[in-house]
Amino acid sequence: MLDMLKDQGFKYSTVAGFTVSIADIPVVSGKAAILGEGDEKVANINAMYVTPNPASDSVKFIVAHDCPGNSVEVSIDVMDAAGRLLWTTSETTATSDMTYATTWDLTLDTGAKLQTGVYLYRVRIFSDAKKYTSKAKKLVVVRK
Repeated sequence: MLDMLKDQGFKYSTVAGFTVSIADIPVVSGKAAILGEGDEKVANINAMYVTPNPASDSVKFIVAHDCPGNSVEVSIDVMDAAGRLLWTTSETTATSDMTYATTWDLTLDTGAKLQTGVYLYRVRIFSDAKKYTSKAKKLVVVRK
C-alpha cells in the first residue's frame, strides 16, 4: 500500500513538474546556539568498557561520565544478538570521581550461566538534573 502511494506521488509530481531540493528547506537562525544548549543538558558517557573481554567467569563494567557530585542512576542491560534482555542492574549513586564500576558473575536472573557467544551491553545514565544518555558495546563470553 505504501509503495503504491509513493509511486503515485512520484508519477504526479513528475507530470506536474514539481521538484523539491535541499535549498527549499529553511535554515534555522541560531542553530548552533540551540544545539550547544542541548548538548549542555545531556549527560555524556565519556568511556565505557568491560574487563576482561572476552570473559569466562565474571566481568567488571566501568563507566566514565560527566556528572561529578550529582546523584546518578546507572543502568546496565545485557542482551543477546536478537535483542532479548538477559540481565539488568540499576543503581543510584553519587560519584565524585565521575566513574562507576560494578561486577557481574555472568549468571542470569534465572540462575543459569551465560553461554559462549557475543552479547550486547547497554549503559544508560540518568542524572538528577534530568539528563539521560545511553551507549552500547559488545561483550564476548568464552566458556571453558
